[in-house]
Amino acid sequence: MYKELIEKAEYMVLEAISFDFEGIDELPYRWVRDFCESYANFASREHLQSIACIFCNDSFKLPLCLFFHPKVIAAACIFKAMQYRQ
Repeated sequence: MYKELIEKAEYMVLEAISFDFEGIDELPYRWVRDFCESYANFASREHLQSIACIFCNDSFKLPLCLFFHPKVIAAACIFKAMQYRQ
């Protein structure tokens, strides 16, 4: 019963985006890693990256990837990770 409802909902989402997957194949994790390697100090780099990746995981529970570029999602996750660490 639930399987059919989920499949129907997935099909509706695919139909809403006109089966256009351009830009959806990229994930925000790469941007988080690149930013942390470039700008975070060495002592807190790994911790910041792990917290930001947790926020990235949670962002997939929302339809953010349909509205924002992965770089924007990564920036928001890093921002929230920095707030969380304080």
